[in-house]
Amino acid sequence: MAGGVTEFVQGWNVAQTLGEGAFGEVKLLINQETGEAVAMKIVDLAKHPDAIDAVRKEMCLHRMLKNPHIIKFYGSRRENTMQYMFLEYAAGGELFDRIEPDIGMPPHQAQTYFKELIAGVEYLHSRGVSHRDLKPENLLLDENDRLKITDFGMATLFRHQGKERNLDRQCGTKPYMAPEVLLRPYSAEPADIWSCGIVLVALLAGELMQNATSESMTPSHKRICSEVEQANSAFSVDDMSTRWTCSQPEPPSAPVLNALLDGGNLEPGVVSFSQPAKPEQLLLSSQMTQGTQASQTPLQRLVKRMTRMLVRTSLEDTVTHLEAVFNKLNYSHRCHAANVITVTTVDRRGAQLVLKASILDMAQYILLDFRLSKGCGLDFKRHFLRIKEGLSHIIVKGPVTWNMAMATNMLPA
Repeated sequence: MAGGVTEFVQGWNVAQTLGEGAFGEVKLLINQETGEAVAMKIVDLAKHPDAIDAVRKEMCLHRMLKNPHIIKFYGSRRENTMQYMFLEYAAGGELFDRIEPDIGMPPHQAQTYFKELIAGVEYLHSRGVSHRDLKPENLLLDENDRLKITDFGMATLFRHQGKERNLDRQCGTKPYMAPEVLLRPYSAEPADIWSCGIVLVALLAGELMQNATSESMTPSHKRICSEVEQANSAFSVDDMSTRWTCSQPEPPSAPVLNALLDGGNLEPGVVSFSQPAKPEQLLLSSQMTQGTQASQTPLQRLVKRMTRMLVRTSLEDTVTHLEAVFNKLNYSHRCHAANVITVTTVDRRGAQLVLKASILDMAQYILLDFRLSKGCGLDFKRHFLRIKEGLSHIIVKGPVTWNMAMATNMLPA
C-alpha cells in the first residue's frame, strides 16, 4: 500500500486514526482485497498499567452486548503489552459532528437520534449494564445514519441475577454527569437517563445546560431545558418502542477477521460488514465531489466531516498560516512528525481542550483534518470555526471535483 497506509497483519491495512481517548486511540483497518472496514481500539498497557483491569472489564461487558444501537464487538487480540479490540466501523462518524454550536439541529432529526439513544440505553439497562459516559462523542452513526452507542470503558454491571446495587465511582464527563454522581452512592439507571437529557439539550440547542446562565439563555433554550426536565420525569420508552424497527445484518459464512484475531477471542456469528471502504474514499470532505450523489457509495456520502478543509497554499506555507492563527488565538501548539500539530487551549468551563491538525499534501491542494483529542466536542467545533475564519483567505471555496488517483497515497495514519 501507499505511504501513510501501513499493514497491520496480512491483508489488513491501518488507514486512518478515527479518534483517541485517555488510554489509547481508535484506528480504521481496511481489508486490501475486499475493501471491508473495521475499527481497531488500541491500548498500550505498558504506558497505562492502571488500565489493565478496566480494559478487561470493558471487553467482558462489550462482548455480551448485541443490539442494533450498540457498536458490535468482534473480538480482541493481545501482543505483548498491546491490547487490540476490533469493533464495528461506523461510517457516519460521531453524532457531535452533526450538531451546530449554539444552534443544534432540526427538531425532527434530534427526535430520531434521541429515540435511538433511548432504545440503546433501555437495552443496556435490561442487561444490567450502566454506560456512565453518554455524550455525543460516544454516539456514532452508521452508513444508514442509525445511532450506535460506543466506548464502554467506564461501563459497569449494576444488576446481576436479579440483585441490583448502587454505584459509588465518580466517573463520566462532567457536563453530562447527573448531580447525584458527585454525591455518591447513586442509582445507575437515572444517572444514564440524566446524561441522555443533556444530550437532547445539545442536539436541540447546540449548547449544554451547565454552560448557560439564566440571563444568557435564549427563550428557546429555556423552553428546551424546561421540556427536557419534564420529559425526564415522565418519559416512557414503552410509548415509542414500537414506532421504529431495526435489524442486525446477517453474518457472513466465513468471518474475515481470522487474520486479525490470529488465535485471539472471536465472538462467533457476529462478524458482519455492510459498507465498502477504500483508502481514497476516506479523504472526502464537504468541499470535495466525485460524481453525483446517486453514484457514490454510502461511505463516500457519509464520511464528510465539518472539521476538514482544503487550502490552496503549499505545505510549508500552510504550516506558517496555521501557526500564525494559533498564535493570534493564544493557543499553545507543538508540531509532530508526519505534519501533525497538537493544539491546547481551554473550553468555556476552563477545562483543557486538545485538538490535533493533520496537514496532508494532496498534490493539487492541502487537506487540513482537525480532530478532537480531549475535551468538549461542541467547544472543539467552536474553536474550529475560529481557526477556519482565520484561514478564510487561503481556503478553497466551493465544491471541488477531486481526482482520486492523486489521493491514494496521502492518508493520515
